Amino acid sequence: MKLRSLVIGCLLICLLLVGPVCGAYPSEDYSKVLVLHLNISNGTVNEQSVEMQYGHPPSLGFQTGDIHGILKTSEGKVINEFDLWDPRYQLGDGVVISDNSTNLSIIGAVNYSDTADFTLVMPYYADQMTLDLTDKRTGSLLKTVNFSSAIGRFRATYPDDPGVNPSPGFRLQIPEIRLPSGDTLAYLVIGCGLITLVIMMIIVMFRKK
Repeated sequence: MKLRSLVIGCLLICLLLVGPVCGAYPSEDYSKVLVLHLNISNGTVNEQSVEMQYGHPPSLGFQTGDIHGILKTSEGKVINEFDLWDPRYQLGDGVVISDNSTNLSIIGAVNYSDTADFTLVMPYYADQMTLDLTDKRTGSLLKTVNFSSAIGRFRATYPDDPGVNPSPGFRLQIPEIRLPSGDTLAYLVIGCGLITLVIMMIIVMFRKK
């Protein structure tokens, strides 16, 4: 009984020592976004720049607006859909109005301009290639943004990048199991080896008794 308790205690100590070392090893984040700088003028959207970079996008689908966006794969399969606020309408400071000499009220001001610059931050999914922007009021296509050039530049800059964000509705990808490397792995192996030797010595000593 004493031997069993001692062995269990040593194993618990081993787990306490090894656990923080493994947990301290950070998993690398390869999430990517596509940053679009666009301009809308007289009902036409013009592409100023499209770049791909590491980062996390805002959640899509929580806005309301008159512009509808559709992300598609290279084969035209829809990945995601969302709405956007028309950037030509800018919300301004409240305006104080009076119904008579005693009643006052405040309303929001909306300013409209035929030309406006706006930026979209899109998530990057597997095989993502285009974004269609459509005017919901007229049904007309405002712009199709192709991501191939931005993706190509990113891959040329980071040729060893392994990360691909899974597309919504696609098969769930099993996360890659990564082991510690370098000094962390060396300390882990040495620590486990020493604790194993101590346990074996204790067992041998008790058997001799």
